[in-house]
Amino acid sequence: MTDLILPRNVHPERQYRSSSGVMYQPASNRVGHVSLEILQQLRGQLFDEYALGLCHAFRPISIRVTTGEVTTNSLPSRITVLLDDQERILRISQEACVIFPEGINCGNDLYQHFRERGVDLCPYPAALSAGSRG
Repeated sequence: MTDLILPRNVHPERQYRSSSGVMYQPASNRVGHVSLEILQQLRGQLFDEYALGLCHAFRPISIRVTTGEVTTNSLPSRITVLLDDQERILRISQEACVIFPEGINCGNDLYQHFRERGVDLCPYPAALSAGSRG
């Protein structure tokens, strides 16, 4: 398969429309970190070897399982599994490196941008309530 490379000034919807895939080229080098929820279908399920097997698909470099306390350091690719007191999954998130568009300076700005569009990307909304901008 030969990857098609398009000019960077083309709108992303058109730039990547293809039946076979287009080689990805980041729009800028403005990289930041966010945490994104994954595997929402597992909410309420036990975190067991089956759930762990699905986490493997996201190629984590580490996995932490917690009932609430986490450090605020960023480790791209790390998966965090938040459990309730019955050992059931409340949320699974993965830390990721993202490209920040113009006007976005940090992960919180990106979360806020999507919140204004009606999409809550932040896997821990309470953590941002005191520090949200806008």
